[in-house]
Amino acid sequence: MGEKAALAWLFSAVILLIACGGSAPSPTSDEKTLPPVTPAAKPPSHAPVPVAASPASTPAPARRLNFNGATITADALTRLQSLETSTGTRVPDGDYWYDNATGAWGLWGGPAAGLIPAGLSLGGAMPPNSSGGGTGVFINGRELNPVDVQRLQQITPVVAGRYWMDAQGNGGLEGQPASFNLVQLAQQANRGNSGGAWSHATSTPSGNNYVGGDGQGFTYFQGADGSAVYIDH
Repeated sequence: MGEKAALAWLFSAVILLIACGGSAPSPTSDEKTLPPVTPAAKPPSHAPVPVAASPASTPAPARRLNFNGATITADALTRLQSLETSTGTRVPDGDYWYDNATGAWGLWGGPAAGLIPAGLSLGGAMPPNSSGGGTGVFINGRELNPVDVQRLQQITPVVAGRYWMDAQGNGGLEGQPASFNLVQLAQQANRGNSGGAWSHATSTPSGNNYVGGDGQGFTYFQGADGSAVYIDH
């Protein structure tokens, strides 16, 4: 097609477009309509892979400790654990009595098994039957076990009554001033003591009970049943 013919065709097409109100001419059979473009699909988003939680550590089993008839409190357990750490000894689960004024303690219903620091407040007031009782001798509210009385009888006559005692061994009738010191009585139990180590034995049906010391303030009571009480004054 020549240049003039091409211009004539273009001019005719413009005239036809105006005459038809601006509608675009329908495509001829020779013209090809391009297919619509389909937008590319977005790649699937990948959700974060959940990370398996590490297994929780198994909590330590709760301890079952009762003092003076009540379950030990969290604060008291903290104090007891501090003592366990310093001594390297763990108190087994169980029921115990504890004399907050003297530091004496033992299994519930039994005699004194030893001495630990006083004032730990491991429980409330000692019930009278903490050690089984049956003797009529009360110290700080606890009726002594017969074994306790036997130990005391090795160093001094024991009279039924109600007494108080502190961690230094001072004691007396309830409501009265101090009238004895248990440590001094123990030290005097060996009549021939010259200031050195000493010991004294008392025979019982179940074996010998012993009381003794080093002459410098350390005193011990050892029962025939294997129990022991130590006083370092």
